Amino acid sequence: MDKYRGIAIRGNRIQISFTFNGERCRETWPKEPTTKNLKEAHTIRETIIGLITIGKFNYEEFFPNSSRAIKHARNPGDKITIEDALNQWLRVHQKRIARSTARDYASALKEHLIPRFGHLYLSELKPADIRHWIASLTISNKRINNVLIPLRAVYNEAHEDELIEKNPLTKIPNLKVVTREPQPFNVNEIEAIYAQLEGNDLNFVTFAFETGLRTSELIGLQWQDIDFENKRLYVRRAIVRGHTKEPKTRSGIRTVELSEKALTALKSQQAFKVEPHIFFDTKNNEALNDQKIRKRIWQPALKRAGISYREPYQTRHTFASQHLSNGKPIIWVALQMGHSNPNMTTSRYARWIK
Repeated sequence: MDKYRGIAIRGNRIQISFTFNGERCRETWPKEPTTKNLKEAHTIRETIIGLITIGKFNYEEFFPNSSRAIKHARNPGDKITIEDALNQWLRVHQKRIARSTARDYASALKEHLIPRFGHLYLSELKPADIRHWIASLTISNKRINNVLIPLRAVYNEAHEDELIEKNPLTKIPNLKVVTREPQPFNVNEIEAIYAQLEGNDLNFVTFAFETGLRTSELIGLQWQDIDFENKRLYVRRAIVRGHTKEPKTRSGIRTVELSEKALTALKSQQAFKVEPHIFFDTKNNEALNDQKIRKRIWQPALKRAGISYREPYQTRHTFASQHLSNGKPIIWVALQMGHSNPNMTTSRYARWIK
């Protein structure tokens, strides 16, 4: 259509073509391709080219429903809501992160971020809005920091993509998280706990104290991971919220030496052997999880033993503190526990190091 350069007929619609910011753009004009409309479309194209030449072309003004309108908007952050940006970010990244982490992020979006900020456009959010919101929350500092992770990621990407001029999250530091001191059990307390248990439950708790494994690693342990001849086990997986994954860190994939008590617990557990996992809920013949361990095994045992409650994770702290107190090398303890750096072991358990 030489008479109307840059104008083409596409079915019962008119297509207008032009170049903007080095990109070839083809936009549909929803009018029938009559002679009058083709002439009008040509006039519009000439106007667009003129505005592009003097740097005053506003894409959204001419094509508000185009996907390029946001891309080429003068202030793209004025056109994208925080809800849309958060949901898009989660869709893009959820396959790259652990399933449990994706679930936590989805919860952060649903329970906190979208109800509070979802209606705002990206460019509308101010640091003061975030500070006031944080001040109103009753959840822990650690949880607040975790909830902010998706929002920080969205704004980092939006700033890198030049959708916004400033990132309001750069002025919001993470809240200070005070790490609780380990509260390991002493020898008498451990024996008192053992006295309240039997069978699978006793074997499980004994093995936890003797290996220092994380709860998720204990649940994921399989018979094929045990090397009885060389008295060691191989940590290769963890089960979190019913889903199997690799251990928490790369250093978590490790070989752990087994004590005689740990081996005895395993041999006793063979009486309940059900492939593939070593420990399970023998009461209901089901897989174990954090809640079952805590409510069915751990809490009742501590209560019957008359010991003040401490979470099951303290078995891991007990393992570390006992070996360090007995003079075991820090590097050995770090390797057994799957710490990424011996400095982590030193800082966490300094007061038990001889």
